[in-house]
Amino acid sequence: MTMKIKQSVLTPELKSQILEAFGTHAIDTIGLNGLTEDPISFEIHENNLSLGCVVVQLFWGELHIKFLLVNEHNRTRGIGTKLMEHALKFGKNRGCHFAFVETMSFQAPEF
Repeated sequence: MTMKIKQSVLTPELKSQILEAFGTHAIDTIGLNGLTEDPISFEIHENNLSLGCVVVQLFWGELHIKFLLVNEHNRTRGIGTKLMEHALKFGKNRGCHFAFVETMSFQAPEF
């Protein structure tokens, strides 16, 4: 199986999927959904199926990693690592000197 990462503008459909997944997890875990979003998404595909995505934004000249989502049945395959490496390479190629990640203590602490 061949994995491919596709760069695209964050579509309303993907944005909705991300926010729904994150929102559901946040509501289930802490009882509220306080997410915001925007920018560029990189999706990883295998046999034309989306396995996950990372959403980044250039923020004051640096890389802001807003979201990382690996579909539940594809976790522990190194997909999240591949997406993060791709995001960091994107930031480096755009002249970013550092990256920062938004996360909450309950979101995938094992990753």
